[in-house]
Amino acid sequence: IVKEIREVVSVLSHKAKKSGVEIELQLPVSQPAFGSPLKFHQIIANLLSNAIDAYAKVPSGPSRAPIVMAVVNNLEAVSISVTDAGCGMTEAQQVRVFEPFFTTKDIESGMGIGLSGTKNIVEKDFHGTIVFTSIAGRGSCFTVRLPHATSPATT
Repeated sequence: IVKEIREVVSVLSHKAKKSGVEIELQLPVSQPAFGSPLKFHQIIANLLSNAIDAYAKVPSGPSRAPIVMAVVNNLEAVSISVTDAGCGMTEAQQVRVFEPFFTTKDIESGMGIGLSGTKNIVEKDFHGTIVFTSIAGRGSCFTVRLPHATSPATT
């Protein structure tokens, strides 16, 4: 998990820098997991890209809070959270956030398939959950919770 997250951050670091957003990582040394690295990559890339985009209409400057990506491991699951201090969402937007083709972005910036696809991958491929909190004008936090899996060789 940590290796894949670092790769996604590396890929999106130019986009973040161009948007004037820093990414703060709170990661353990390593965190093993079983599943498709490509699909996990998609989950993290979508959440991080959306977090960067959330700053589009937020004034830049030294007081701008970074995006915080954290991994926490407990007995039942590993949780990956992406927290931004961007534009946040209204209650009306929050109700529809996982609907296919719903977007809060300008038509040129998003098609509205990212979060619905991410939710599908989390639930179907990793048997996990995705939840979020958001306050309009203050930011959002998306948390993916993936249950611990046994090695495919031992099942």
